[in-house]
Amino acid sequence: MEFLRRLFSNSAPPCQTRATAPSPPALPEDPAWFTEHEGLPYPEWQTIFDWLDSELPDTGHAEALNHTVRLWLTKLRHTAAAGPGLQLSESPHFILLSPFPPDGRKWTLKTLELARRTILDRLSALAWPDVREKTVVLILDHEPYNLYISHYFPGGYMGRTAGLMITGGGYAHIAAEAPPQENYGDTPLVRILTHELTHHALGRLGLPRWLDEALAMSFEDQMAGSETALADRLGASFEGISTRALLQEFAAWWTEERLQGFWSGSLWNSEDDEQAFCYEMSRILFRLLTQASHHATVRLRQFIGEASWNDAGEAAAQQHLGLGLGEVAAEFLGEGDWAPAPERWDFVET
Repeated sequence: MEFLRRLFSNSAPPCQTRATAPSPPALPEDPAWFTEHEGLPYPEWQTIFDWLDSELPDTGHAEALNHTVRLWLTKLRHTAAAGPGLQLSESPHFILLSPFPPDGRKWTLKTLELARRTILDRLSALAWPDVREKTVVLILDHEPYNLYISHYFPGGYMGRTAGLMITGGGYAHIAAEAPPQENYGDTPLVRILTHELTHHALGRLGLPRWLDEALAMSFEDQMAGSETALADRLGASFEGISTRALLQEFAAWWTEERLQGFWSGSLWNSEDDEQAFCYEMSRILFRLLTQASHHATVRLRQFIGEASWNDAGEAAAQQHLGLGLGEVAAEFLGEGDWAPAPERWDFVET
């Protein structure tokens, strides 16, 4: 109820269910701006950026880019492979393509605006500095969604996903799988959109994978109002086993070698439930880190702003929070050599 109250409060930004943009700059109808893959149009962003740099002043780039996005999404909307019933709609900070009815589009844009405000309230200037163009969100039915994202995984493993923040191709945007029409307002979609929006907000920082995911999960829990069940998060069936016993099994699974794979990011590329274990470890470590720093907002922001994937954030943790990541891990895992060791990452066996 608290989420619904915030979502539909009078303070929520107004949303448009139709694209009513200001007069766009004159853009060429250039076939070279788009390529086709499996029947879907994809922009050639570098070609577009080069044209913008040569033809328009910097002050006109944001609206020109927004208009280019509208051209692209209009093409996508009318492509049979993208699925039926797609509609284009906008709010102050988002351009949305979805198969939802008017109420569903309005709800989705309000959810995105509220999630954006929640992230900004907590992270301030770390999120979206000097960004004037709108964030693109695609919500597609199951088959079109998988077809669309396959373009960014040529010959690779896509994993089990219902949402992605896509950086490939040169333009960061969000894609998500649509729930059944009557369930567009369910909590899972709130979680997916908030999670991927957090990645979008912090994409420029180059965060360690574990910290990037921990922040995304923290914000999705905040928007949803609670955490999901531990067994559900681990992707396991442990009926009749207590949370304490499940946590003990989870902790016992971790070895010093596996944690190095966690810190380096290599373990996150697993094609099985090991990835779910990485997500859960991120959640636990970030909670412990927050508690150990006594929820000091400024120091946490400083840590996030300077955490580097090169050492999993170890130097930033020591400088701004006064403790090492190995110490934090030991609070959950017990004694061990848990600290990030970048010199070992090329030789980690996971």
